Amino acid sequence: RHRGAMEGTDTTGVWDDFGQKVDLTARLREILANYPEGTSILKELVQNADDAGATVVKFCIDLRTHGASSVSCEKLKQFQGASLLVFNDSVFTESDFVSISQIGDSLKKTQVGKTGRFGVGFNAVYHLTDLPSFVSGRDVVFFDPHCSFLPNVSAQNPGKKIDFVTNDVLGKHPDQFVPFIAFGCDMVTEFKGTLFRFPLRTETQAKTSKLSHASYDGGSITVLLNKFAQEKTLDLLFLKNVTRVEILHWHEGTAVPSFVASSAITNPGPTLSVARGAFARASAVHASVGADATIDPPQSSNFEVCFFSQGNGGGVGGSDGDTTRQFAVSQALGTSLQPLVTQGRERFGMRLVPWAAVAAELPGANLTEDSDSLQKPPSPTGRAFCFLPLPVKTGLPVHVNGFFELSSNRRDVWHGGDMSGGGAARSEWNEALLREVVSPAYAQLLVTLSGAVRDKKLPIASFYNLFPRDESGCVKPWDLVVVNTCALLLDVAVLHSRVNGGAWLSPRRAVFPDFEVDRDPGLKTSLVEEGVSIPDAPHWVLGVLLKHTTNGAFRPEYTSPCGTRRVLRNSLTKCEVGAKKRPRQRVLTLLKYCLSDIADDDPESVASLADVPLVPLADGTCALFEVGDKRKKEIYVATSEELRLLLGDARDLCVDVFRGDHAELTQEQGVNSSLHADGADDSPQLTRELTTRFESLADSGFTNLKRIDATALARMLLPKILPPVWKSADAEIETGAVRIARSVAWRPLIFAEDTACRSGYGKTSDEGHPSVHTMVFLWKRLTELSPDTLDPFVGWPLFPVLNCDGFHDLKKETYPELRLAPVGSAIVAPTELTGFRSCLSFECVAALGEAGIHAMLVANARDDEDGEGFGTKKMNVSSSVHDELTRAALAHASTKNKTFTASGAGVTDALASASQARRSNGANAPIPFSRQASAALRAFLLQRRWFGARARLGGFSDAGEPVRVATIKALVIFETYPETIRSCSDEFNESRGQLPGPLTALDGISSLHLPPDECDHNLLCSLFLKAHDEEQAFVLQNYLGVLKMSASVFLKQRVLARLDQLPPAVRDNAMLAALERLGSLSAADPDLLVLLSQTQFVPTASGQLVTPTSLYDPRVPELLELLDASRDFVFPDPDSAFSSEHTLNTLSRLGMRSGVTRLAVLDAARHAELLSINGEFESAKKQGLAVLRYLETSDGAKLASASRKEKQKSNSSSSFFSLFGEKKDTKAKKGVDDAKTELGIELNAKELGHESFIEQLSDIAWVPVTQVAPESEPGLPWFDDFGEEVSSSSDCLPIPTAVAKDDSVDVDSQKNATLLPPVASPKTSRPPGDQWLCSSSVRVLLEDPRSSVLFSAFGWRSEITPETLCKQLAALGRKHKTVTDASIGRSLAAAVPRIYAALTASINTDAFAKAVDDVFGAEETNAAQAADATEADVTKQGGEGTIPATETNEK
Repeated sequence: RHRGAMEGTDTTGVWDDFGQKVDLTARLREILANYPEGTSILKELVQNADDAGATVVKFCIDLRTHGASSVSCEKLKQFQGASLLVFNDSVFTESDFVSISQIGDSLKKTQVGKTGRFGVGFNAVYHLTDLPSFVSGRDVVFFDPHCSFLPNVSAQNPGKKIDFVTNDVLGKHPDQFVPFIAFGCDMVTEFKGTLFRFPLRTETQAKTSKLSHASYDGGSITVLLNKFAQEKTLDLLFLKNVTRVEILHWHEGTAVPSFVASSAITNPGPTLSVARGAFARASAVHASVGADATIDPPQSSNFEVCFFSQGNGGGVGGSDGDTTRQFAVSQALGTSLQPLVTQGRERFGMRLVPWAAVAAELPGANLTEDSDSLQKPPSPTGRAFCFLPLPVKTGLPVHVNGFFELSSNRRDVWHGGDMSGGGAARSEWNEALLREVVSPAYAQLLVTLSGAVRDKKLPIASFYNLFPRDESGCVKPWDLVVVNTCALLLDVAVLHSRVNGGAWLSPRRAVFPDFEVDRDPGLKTSLVEEGVSIPDAPHWVLGVLLKHTTNGAFRPEYTSPCGTRRVLRNSLTKCEVGAKKRPRQRVLTLLKYCLSDIADDDPESVASLADVPLVPLADGTCALFEVGDKRKKEIYVATSEELRLLLGDARDLCVDVFRGDHAELTQEQGVNSSLHADGADDSPQLTRELTTRFESLADSGFTNLKRIDATALARMLLPKILPPVWKSADAEIETGAVRIARSVAWRPLIFAEDTACRSGYGKTSDEGHPSVHTMVFLWKRLTELSPDTLDPFVGWPLFPVLNCDGFHDLKKETYPELRLAPVGSAIVAPTELTGFRSCLSFECVAALGEAGIHAMLVANARDDEDGEGFGTKKMNVSSSVHDELTRAALAHASTKNKTFTASGAGVTDALASASQARRSNGANAPIPFSRQASAALRAFLLQRRWFGARARLGGFSDAGEPVRVATIKALVIFETYPETIRSCSDEFNESRGQLPGPLTALDGISSLHLPPDECDHNLLCSLFLKAHDEEQAFVLQNYLGVLKMSASVFLKQRVLARLDQLPPAVRDNAMLAALERLGSLSAADPDLLVLLSQTQFVPTASGQLVTPTSLYDPRVPELLELLDASRDFVFPDPDSAFSSEHTLNTLSRLGMRSGVTRLAVLDAARHAELLSINGEFESAKKQGLAVLRYLETSDGAKLASASRKEKQKSNSSSSFFSLFGEKKDTKAKKGVDDAKTELGIELNAKELGHESFIEQLSDIAWVPVTQVAPESEPGLPWFDDFGEEVSSSSDCLPIPTAVAKDDSVDVDSQKNATLLPPVASPKTSRPPGDQWLCSSSVRVLLEDPRSSVLFSAFGWRSEITPETLCKQLAALGRKHKTVTDASIGRSLAAAVPRIYAALTASINTDAFAKAVDDVFGAEETNAAQAADATEADVTKQGGEGTIPATETNEK
């Protein structure tokens, strides 16, 4: 049946459906296997958006969980969780819908300007989800390759597309479509963009998924997006439309997503848009016209694009932060590849476009250049692109983009020679694209960037870093770019050179450095400065260019010594010969290079140096090498020493030389530095190697270089070194006047601080003065040429001497002026005998200069060992060249015959010679030395080592010989002390004791002494010599016959004899010193003790000076209590050193009082009176009470008692101590008394007798009295109530009621002027019990004395005089004319009868009659009337104490 059926024409029911089928999930699994997970998923979405014309792409991880109650299908609920949202601002076209629905057969393969060519890019999203969906325009699309989640789907139609604008999908299934409401989409109106939603595959879904078992959550997607963020800038680099990429994060519960990162073009505009869209236009034109296609417009082939990245991955290398990155891009359309384009399309169906671009990242704010980048390039970071970056590092420093043939997974480009067919065609295409399109674009990029370097927009190092590296560092097939780019650059000016101020060279025009030049930057610079076109490109750039540009037609030019010599000859002009044109550094660098191939002993080789202007002269200029018959100017090759000698007018004839190893330490390129003789700044010097070469050339005799010999030295030595005016006149030499010739000022530069000066040339100064090194060499030559005599050089200043006038500042940092003394003049110098140890100080040199004597000074470190010779001004510079010059001069055998020895005897002889010379010239006066000179000569001459056996043992002549001693004593150099004190009224300044005194000679006219040890210099005068140290004092005493005054004689003559003339400070210090040494002084002069005890020299607090015998010991408490208010007058000043324990003991030995005697009591009483007179009432009262209290004691009573006539001993006040609660130090007191006895001072001086003591004490106003009337006695009359004067009777003393107003009286005294004095004499005072009988004319004691002895002694119990009684009665009458107060009346009733009773007792005496006449006189009647009235008033008062009427009548 079947066979028959087949033979018929009707096939119905015969043909069964059968054939190959594609399982969609299996196909997708295959794609996913070849298209690995990672950021390439997201990049495919970016490329699709770019092909669709989008400008913005946003990736958002949506972590929200949406509702599931109103989804359209139960199985869709599982996709309402976390998802990845991808937005772009383009809208799908119908062709886009068709392309996205096809797998591996995208329509973009045939569309011009599209970069997607495989139709598999979108399907990479199945790594993330099983149900992708998107909304664009008015449609929403869901893909369900499993055909198990959407309703009514099949293998033929595994998805759904819905017009959401026409169908109210949001209203019907809101939960299903709410997730799409974002980025401007509302699922109601047409959406002007595209939004993809990829629900993340959960772990549950992954278990049953036929696509992938990989699950994703928010964390894994975040990691993926962070990786993408690190590459987002490069993703935009070669795209056509997209200008911004954003990454967002939408958290649960938030209305809008939050920002994570972004990258955007910051220089958008029409120009950039045209440049980025060039590929689309070029591919369209190429498709239509083929090889005739061009980029339109042409200028768009080169452009710059800038990006600004923020957030995660925004920094360089993917670090977080904000970054701006800038790229220069060069793109090209390779029309020469048209045959391959046609072949690929016709044979293999490949849609090929010969398009490529190269991009270089430019340095910006976030990129820093390595300072060594020219020598060590950074590692290349170039990536391969097929509009999006591929995971391929090319080994190039630039990024390469091209329309490459890629593997279907976009992981690599096709390459290799082991393929055939389509694979071989694809590999051939890629290699041709690299050779014919990428390489020209790369070359054009370098040309463009060289312009940026010219405009100073790009650093040169960054520019060279963009050159290709050696192809060995590039993986295939990218090494083709290195080879072809270098070949294209052969005639392109991409190499910079500093020649002629800067130029751009092509490799063909450049001169490439040889090995020596390449390793020596200084040599390379020097050649460039000479006009050699050496590029400044790093060696690795030149190396790769040379490797790939050298061929049969091109041979590069290299540097060489021969070529350099040729360049130098060609550069010569007539005006340049010998001129100082080239810097010395360049000359020496080129010289070393030019001599590197010369054989010094080969005349033909040396002949190649002819006319090369590289002979470095000592004056800083250059001369020509002259060879053979052309030699016209001889140039001398000297040693460094000889060159220093010839640095005068001969510098232009001498080759510069190596001047020391120390300079070579700072040089690495064969050049050293020091100062040239012409004052040029640090100019390099020749190395030892170059100096040796010049010496070798001079010895060969083939050039104009010659050595210096003795003949040449002798011919030009002195005229070249010393100024001619320095030489003494011939007449001075002939007459011998040269012996007193002055030295010449010598100011060499050797004392400059510049170390190079000291060890270098020893340059001649601006004044033409020779250096020290020159003079040292000269002395060496003199020793060699004229070893036996210096006579031929008499008059030439050759001896180094110092002029130290005015050099006395110890802090002065400069050296004293150097001078040169003529041969034949008087010079003091060290000799071999002194061993350079007896050197003169600067001050001593200056002193000798005042005498017309020159001195050489040698500084040696050994001088510090013994501290002799220099004093405070040693020139401690052992390596000093001045020292070297002096040694060189002393090394000459004839020097000792022309100088004096630097010793005491030698200097003395020189001074004697100078004095004799002065006298011979008519100057008879002594040499007028200055004070500083005198001090220096004393310090030098007055040393014991110059005298006697010491000098002889030291090998010196004896300065103590009579003739030399007479010479020294005749010098007016000895300092005396100034008369610092003329009178005690002079203002004293302690520093005056340090003032200099007059200078004198020891000529015997005045009697001069040395002062005693440790005396105050303020006490000295011009009769005393000042010895500044023990050494000088020893010499003055033992060799020059000066005596020292003894301390006791000095005390008598200079202190005690003129105490009143000395200022207090000087006087006190002198006397304290005398008391300190009293034992030794009294031993030397026993009479001194008595003299001191009777001399007023002890100061009290009042400022007065008193004798020791007038003082009281402040250590005795009884005396302190008794004399407390008078302490300023009777004790040593407590604030002075006279109150020290030791001084008080010494004063006690000199008679200071240590006990209470009648004299002490009288002194205390007198001080109370004095204080009262001066208005010091409180002190007076206190002092009076102290006297009263003491007299109230038993010891005081003994003094006041008539039975005690012996001298009161000082320990008799025990009861006084018990009264005040104190203890006596009887042991200490006894020690003081014993000391006095030992020194022979009489203790029991004649004491006052009792009568004299009481008489004097009664007349002194010391006893405390009441100053105002007592309030308890209101009616008591007071003696000044009526302003009347009292008589001068024994009871009545005129008491001042006011103190004279004077500026010297203090405020308290002025206040006390209105009060009565607080003290009175015992004669003019009465006890309080008698106040009603005498208060009007007699002072009332403050209190009743406690001792009956005092009542008796001062007559306080005797009858009151009639005169006092009369005055009291008269005062009562005047005060109480009427009595109204009962208490006053009672007081009067008691007092008046007592007065009458006392008067009655003397009524018949003359005193009574006189008193009545004196007091009442003509007013007796009025007094009687007043008395009657008083009696009547008193009677009227009545009561107890009333005066009877009969008594009143009698009165």
